[in-house]
Amino acid sequence: MRRGNRLFLATLLAAAGGCAAAPATPDTATFDCDTITFDTTWLAVGRPFFRTYCSSCHTAEASERFGAPEDVNFDTEEEVRNYEERIFIRVLDEGTMPLGGGIPDEDLELLDIYLECGL
Repeated sequence: MRRGNRLFLATLLAAAGGCAAAPATPDTATFDCDTITFDTTWLAVGRPFFRTYCSSCHTAEASERFGAPEDVNFDTEEEVRNYEERIFIRVLDEGTMPLGGGIPDEDLELLDIYLECGL
């Protein structure tokens, strides 16, 4: 999902009381992290997201990594932080990860908020 689409979703979430977004431009949503009204931590958002959508390839325990580099794992918050920019680009900007896509827009929005406000 492109940033402009996430901006629309962020606006919907803000209207529903979920969070507030302060867009810098239509193409770059910037969240006002001080107004987020839900837990944006690793335990609440990060770990569940990465376990659901990334750990089939990006975990130290994966027996088959489907081409994922051996040293790119998302088992801990520190590992995610080390690849934060690349995760943003591949998942949110380009939409090339995970292979085959399939992440609902709401979960992409949560990832965006987590990367910006929770990490």
